[in-house]
Amino acid sequence: MASRYYPKNQRFYGKYTKGKEYIDSLGTEYIGPYHYFGARELVMSGAFPKDDSIVLMPFKDRRKKTPDVYAYDFLTTLNLAEFKPPKAMRPKPGPNDTANGYMMRYFLKAKNDLSAPVMEIDLPQYEDTIDNDANNIDGFRYERLSLRWKLDGPRYDEYHDTAKTNVKAYGIEDTNRRTVYAKNLEMPGLSEALGDLTEHSRFSRIKKSESVGRQKDNLYTKGEDFVLMDGTAYVGFYHIHPHKGAMAGKRHSDKIKHARLLTAGQYSQMKASGTLIDKSADSY
Repeated sequence: MASRYYPKNQRFYGKYTKGKEYIDSLGTEYIGPYHYFGARELVMSGAFPKDDSIVLMPFKDRRKKTPDVYAYDFLTTLNLAEFKPPKAMRPKPGPNDTANGYMMRYFLKAKNDLSAPVMEIDLPQYEDTIDNDANNIDGFRYERLSLRWKLDGPRYDEYHDTAKTNVKAYGIEDTNRRTVYAKNLEMPGLSEALGDLTEHSRFSRIKKSESVGRQKDNLYTKGEDFVLMDGTAYVGFYHIHPHKGAMAGKRHSDKIKHARLLTAGQYSQMKASGTLIDKSADSY
């Protein structure tokens, strides 16, 4: 059981029992959400896999434990114990990263929970997050993401011409902003975890780790960073919402509507895929 791998079509989440179906290891009747794998050979508490999920056994057949039942309990306990908990880390660039002018950064987030925080990890943990029933970080529970982080160059994009059509050098902050906003579509909340777009560079504003992840307010763009939902370049103050991304206005308020801002890349992707929402609904 401990080495068994279950493909996605054999993982069943979000189930609920009203009783008379399962018991825990103490023989107590279980009522509540559960999930199971395969042909119910492994049933566990909770709608989705969690660290505190317990193994459940059939209600009628577990009144009296037999040697086979004890063996089942032992193997499934090993199965749970083999998952490693991820550890939040904020790796610094190494000598090769500094020489190359960029570094790779890696992140995890709990699946099926938009409000879950994004956690930065290192490369070994990123590679260890897999959909497997083995000695690894639980790939059933966590989704992972990697991105390229610019370290060297000017702070902002530089151009050969005043019309800003011919790029001379890509800026650290502008490049990382484009990267984060694009990746935030894949992992909502990433922009909250990366509060300093110049982090690890000579321009870094972050001096203490607790400053990372706060909503960014009172920012300003001259029109080269974002467009509105109709493709019009946006000029003016904006803020970065932890989960909604860039929005018009100096700071966020639930009492007013804020226009959503997109990078040129996001706008092009959404237009090509037909996912641009109606203009009358582009604020929230």
